[in-house]
Amino acid sequence: MNKKLILISVLLLFLVSSCKSLRYFDVFDLNDLKLENFNGKIDSIKSTIKLFALNKDTTKIVMTYYFKDGKIIESSEYYPKIKTKNTYRYIYNEKDLLENYGMPNYSNNLFEYDKNGNLIRHRYIVSNEINFDKKFEYDKNKNLAHVHFQSNKKNWETYYNYNYKENYYLVTTQELPTNNRNSYFKISFSNQNKTILIEKYIYDDSILGKKLVQYFIIQLDKFGNMIERKYFNHNNSIVKTQEFIYTYDKKGNVLKKESIDNGKLYEIITNEISYKN
Repeated sequence: MNKKLILISVLLLFLVSSCKSLRYFDVFDLNDLKLENFNGKIDSIKSTIKLFALNKDTTKIVMTYYFKDGKIIESSEYYPKIKTKNTYRYIYNEKDLLENYGMPNYSNNLFEYDKNGNLIRHRYIVSNEINFDKKFEYDKNKNLAHVHFQSNKKNWETYYNYNYKENYYLVTTQELPTNNRNSYFKISFSNQNKTILIEKYIYDDSILGKKLVQYFIIQLDKFGNMIERKYFNHNNSIVKTQEFIYTYDKKGNVLKKESIDNGKLYEIITNEISYKN
């Protein structure tokens, strides 16, 4: 994924961050979230991303989203330094996003859903070539159970097993066609889903099993937004701490998000929200 797509993904994550219900892929597989869950009747949102390096403003992106009947129907991204603008349009069925396509870079995101409204396929196409194809399966309780990812460079399967009694996920990824298991994650939820523990293990042939290599602790606020993420190594030493400070409007929508990495500000995202009368 190039830098532009990464920045867009960051902004899309920020825009959907007011989601009231916590689902597993909200904290792990972030690129597949739908553009929804805003409060109030919104006409447009103008979002600005600023990234900082060495205390200097290095990157600025201005994104504008236009809404109709509570859904985003068009967006644009503008890079002031290079005077480049891209436009994206969104197509829906009765309730779900089916496609968004970009101009002038001719990129398409295509989405498919099951009868319960769960995302079951996401294809990203650039210049009529498939960049990646992701397929999703769910268990009987509508929790994510399996993802198949295929691109021109990578092909893998990811399995999700949810323990309903103790409220955690086990996630295993296998490369294809070798079926090599690189690592697996355990994601635990506590305190009414306001604290999330993510443990990463690797398979070690020397011990004929798995060993912990690192883990993360995530804290969420009452809106379900991440306010702190701490990284630990296998010796329980803190490697990095990230803090996220939000400013909300009266409707509970995010106006500003400040991201801090080990005490240093590295990103500011601001939203100018226009509501319908």
